Amino acid sequence: MLKSTYETEDTIVAIASASGNGLRGTVRLSGPEALAVTDQVFHATDGEIGGVVESSHARRREGEVVVPLWSTRLPASCLIWPGVRSFTRQPATEIHTWASPVLLHEIVGQCLKAGARLAEPGEFTLRAFLAGRIDLSQAEAVLGVIDAEGEHQLKLGLAQLSGGVAAPLQQLRDSLIDLLAHLEAGLDFVEEDIEFIPQEECIRRLRDGQQIVKVLLNQISQRGEAEGLAKVVLAGPPNAGKSSLFNAISESALALVSPIAGTTRDYVSHRLEIAGCRFECIDTAGLDPTMDHNETDEKAQNQARGQIRSADVLLTCVPLGASFRSLASHAPQAEEFRVFTKSDLQPDAKTEFLKLDASEDSKAFLVSNVNREGLGRLLEAIKTAVTDPHQKQETMLISTAQRAESSLLETASALEQALLATREGWGEELIAAETRGALDGLGRVTGAIYTDDVLDRVFSRFCIGK
Repeated sequence: MLKSTYETEDTIVAIASASGNGLRGTVRLSGPEALAVTDQVFHATDGEIGGVVESSHARRREGEVVVPLWSTRLPASCLIWPGVRSFTRQPATEIHTWASPVLLHEIVGQCLKAGARLAEPGEFTLRAFLAGRIDLSQAEAVLGVIDAEGEHQLKLGLAQLSGGVAAPLQQLRDSLIDLLAHLEAGLDFVEEDIEFIPQEECIRRLRDGQQIVKVLLNQISQRGEAEGLAKVVLAGPPNAGKSSLFNAISESALALVSPIAGTTRDYVSHRLEIAGCRFECIDTAGLDPTMDHNETDEKAQNQARGQIRSADVLLTCVPLGASFRSLASHAPQAEEFRVFTKSDLQPDAKTEFLKLDASEDSKAFLVSNVNREGLGRLLEAIKTAVTDPHQKQETMLISTAQRAESSLLETASALEQALLATREGWGEELIAAETRGALDGLGRVTGAIYTDDVLDRVFSRFCIGK
């Protein structure tokens, strides 16, 4: 990102709508001269007095844009925001017209000739952050919403954008700043017999802060390896029909299917979405401790065990009629489903199963990859399991989690030391020093404390116009 991006006193312009043809396209401007630049490009025809001028509230004007390239005028709308109410807290406008790429680039070119500068990637959101409109976690949420691949990620991005992460951290910062003010006041009057904050109140605030940080760190540690997606792992003995079931669930032919046992050596994964619920489905090599394994087989077995350990939902597959051996002890965090495969080949065993294990709330499933028997019920159970609120308590995008983890750990350590200093009576000066350390850690998460490198890493991933 260019260093000039951190200068906010010029006026920037960019196409803000998706690339390609469409019904509606948008050109966005922000900066001190946004209204004046827009007024040279957009001409109101709605009969109201005045052009693109400042007002006390947001306005919409109807009019047209002149396109010198085509020597014509085209209908357009203009949205006008006063500085205090806009996303960037600067005068801001948007010109809405047809989504022709040539037309939109022509409008941007006219704005550049009128004195605007082409915006850098993410510069509109950066200006909102620098103006205090949003914190750094909310800025990352803007990108999370833009890049969302499904309903779950969209909801997660919107929740973070609305303050799901920022609100508790801001609450904690306010509490610690107030605590620090009392501590420093006590230092100023150290020779006076004045208690600015009781020890019990100091301990309570520090404990409350620890709880907030602990919750956020737990959410980070619980995130799956695949961008927070729940992991549904198919496991069991060789030739149990795992690969066929994987292909049926994923509606693909990604896994190699063969009647020869041990065909699957490496695990196969595929990301799926069922009725807005997204998860990663993983097919693993068959587990058989009785076989003599060569080096390749041993690696395949170890990979399978690793996937089982990290599973959120474990589908332990065995052919109907075979004895079932639970793998739950190898997947401590997973919900295990017993999946009996090849039901079309064992009619007698199927009858026995229906007598014993066919209740609606049973975690035993009878499936056939040939006639798709039982597949619908199994998919519904998987959906319920991966959306269970006790399964994953996610409120933070993975980009925020990766950036925030080390700072939150520093905050947790500083709060622990501050609490110890308070209990042991080490003095308000040491308590204040540790409280400042906790505030510094929180400041790096929210962006109250930042460096150019951090801003570059966050905003360089944005597209131009956002």
